[in-house]
Amino acid sequence: MNAKYVLVSPLRRAMQTCVEMFKDHPKVKSIKFIVVPLVREVLHTVCDVPCCVHELQRTFAKGEPACEGIEFDFSHLKHAGEP
Repeated sequence: MNAKYVLVSPLRRAMQTCVEMFKDHPKVKSIKFIVVPLVREVLHTVCDVPCCVHELQRTFAKGEPACEGIEFDFSHLKHAGEP
C-alpha cells in the first residue's frame, strides 16, 4: 500500500483502530494521519460519543504510548468556543 494520507474520525475507537492498523506499516513515517470531523460515524451506541477535543489531543499527542509512533494532525479540529 502506498497511501500518502489517512483520514481518521475523531472518535477514540476510530483512532485506536487506526493505530492498530498502521503501527507496524513499513512506511508509517511517510503517511500523514489527519483527524477530520467530517468522517465521523453516525451516533448509534455509547462508544460513538466523542470525548473532549483536548483530551483526545493529549491521549494521541506525538510521543504518547497510545500512538505507537503514529503522528496525528489535529489541525482540522475546532475547539469549543472557536469560530
